[in-house]
Amino acid sequence: MKKIRIVLTLALVMILSLSMTFSVHAQDLTEFLESYSVIAEEEQRRIDEITQSENSDEWLGVVVENLPLDTGVSFYPTCTNCYNFSVSVCAGEATLYDEGYHKGGFLGLFDTDCYAYYYASRGAEMCPVCYSVLWIYDGQHYCREIHMKCSKGDYSTCPMDVS
Repeated sequence: MKKIRIVLTLALVMILSLSMTFSVHAQDLTEFLESYSVIAEEEQRRIDEITQSENSDEWLGVVVENLPLDTGVSFYPTCTNCYNFSVSVCAGEATLYDEGYHKGGFLGLFDTDCYAYYYASRGAEMCPVCYSVLWIYDGQHYCREIHMKCSKGDYSTCPMDVS
């Protein structure tokens, strides 16, 4: 009976220590998301400027930095300053990388009268607490598509945690 009590006590101690470990790393991202809303607003302003311009060809490939990502690089999954887990963040640059009429219908075989804009952006792993940039992803990722006439509309294709 005494051995069973010792085993159960050890099991309870291990379960409690694991549950405390998991609760330590829980993050409240509300403050980080509120500060990121300014970047999202600037991205939307830039998208509106491009889609409403008379000649959007002049915007192809033009990068306007919205979120500075060049503040240092680290390859750790947690922040080296405050030891919180990182989140992937979209820079919200809305770089127009392609535009034009797209195919639609059955298996995408037919031309449509829908003019679409395709946007890309850079991304990085950042600490949501102290805003340190842990590392920057190479290149750009597809971020947003805007279809002017078809049912697809305006939607995000961004793979980042925060966009």
